[in-house]
Amino acid sequence: MRTKILTTIILATAAVLMLSGCSQTAPAPSEATDKPGDAEAQDDAAADETTMLSLTLEELAQYNGQDGMPAYVAIDGVIYDMSAIAPWAGGKHNGHIAGTDLTEDLKTRSPHGVRVLEILPKVGTIKE
Repeated sequence: MRTKILTTIILATAAVLMLSGCSQTAPAPSEATDKPGDAEAQDDAAADETTMLSLTLEELAQYNGQDGMPAYVAIDGVIYDMSAIAPWAGGKHNGHIAGTDLTEDLKTRSPHGVRVLEILPKVGTIKE
């Protein structure tokens, strides 16, 4: 069981690292603000924030990883993209379904807990 969990974490990390090298996203806000006077980097970071989604839980349900839709999940009000994570192929992973809020399950039942969130791409937030 421990080997399976480690393999999943390694695969997820590798997928995220491969995708991050190919992305054309703006630098993280902390990187942009580390260089005072770099207005272009700060503008890019602000533009990236405006492209973040703001979805209701009902709207999130559309992003279930099926029929060409990305696989998004919500945790503590933040929406994460699971599409490139191999164990989430088809929008399902260990009985969980993309397009849902998995806060409770991640915090109480997941073997890897919230630490896995650090490597996942954030794509938006849940709105009330």
